[in-house]
Amino acid sequence: GGYLQRPAPQFYDALPPELTQAELAPHYERIERALEVSPGPQDQHRLTKLTTLASQHGWTIGAPPQAIRWTSDEPQSRPACTQCNRCTFGCNVGAKQSFDQNLIPSAMRAGAAVRDLCEVQAIQRVKDGYEVRVHDGRAQRAIAVRAPRVVVAAGGLNTLKILLRSTATGALGTMPLLGHHFSMGADTVAFYRLPRVRPVKEVAGHLVDVQIQVPAVGGGFDHQILAATGPFFPGSWLLRRLQRDTVPLFGFGPDTMDGEVTWRRRGIIVRHKPQALVARIQTSLDRIAQALGGQKPVRPLDAERRVRPWLSMHPIGGCRMATDVSRGVVDYRGEVFGHPGLYVADAAVLPTVTIAGPQLSVAALGSWIAERIVSEAR
Repeated sequence: GGYLQRPAPQFYDALPPELTQAELAPHYERIERALEVSPGPQDQHRLTKLTTLASQHGWTIGAPPQAIRWTSDEPQSRPACTQCNRCTFGCNVGAKQSFDQNLIPSAMRAGAAVRDLCEVQAIQRVKDGYEVRVHDGRAQRAIAVRAPRVVVAAGGLNTLKILLRSTATGALGTMPLLGHHFSMGADTVAFYRLPRVRPVKEVAGHLVDVQIQVPAVGGGFDHQILAATGPFFPGSWLLRRLQRDTVPLFGFGPDTMDGEVTWRRRGIIVRHKPQALVARIQTSLDRIAQALGGQKPVRPLDAERRVRPWLSMHPIGGCRMATDVSRGVVDYRGEVFGHPGLYVADAAVLPTVTIAGPQLSVAALGSWIAERIVSEAR
């Protein structure tokens, strides 16, 4: 959905004191400008019903900020959204502004070289820097690249996999809290059957057009719901017809981040238990679906964990950003404690859940870390 939202205030409180909301604000603005983030049009019929529900429960409702070009003065080179509602896994017209379409080409124009089909195996400390051992899938051979500075940004779980493998083999030395303070998130999604409103060929939209924030008891942020426009899965006319009476709802919330990722033999092991927050999110999902005319589903409890089924979409943490090595893995600049020149710049450094999807905060932190690296190199 191109959904990019700034984090809840609690997120900044969890960062090291050197990194404040004011320090990060220009980097959030930079990414939002580059990806043209703004709220899109909303389904007024659905919005009216959900606004009534939100007022009854003291919830906050609004239009989600999305990296989608809604209008354009240059439709040939910069196409605008056509409201085709087929944007779950991409965009047929090129209106969705993704990181790979914007930020990576900008880096390449600035001189970055991209080596495709390469898989990093490990990172080793060497004189004057680091050696990155890589399997080159195009040439089908092992290669090694050396540099005084290395930034690991392989995506939360992949970053942990690379660093855990490197420490387990002795190539990097120790990182005491690597893999700790990890979260699979309290994300959950549910699909509801609704009374038929209109033929599937008349359905238009842009996947997500309503966000509802549910406050915690006593104030603050507890969880957030995104209401999607069905049919959710794009594809053939038949596939869309099968979904015509279905609406997907997404819930996101901050858990305690008490999970752990460890290395075993040739892979990572993730240990994370869903929290009671999942049940609160699903209660809100049921209320929203009922307000739209749907029926509350029957959800069996997991006999082992005594929680309802859930789904994670945003694993974060494991290389926590902190003030010192006793609290995390990297400092406020993203540099690994005890490993000068080695940086982590993705969701693995997040000290807490943002609000709903960490993409914008990851990009803003990446921009901040890049600025520090350039400044120190000069």
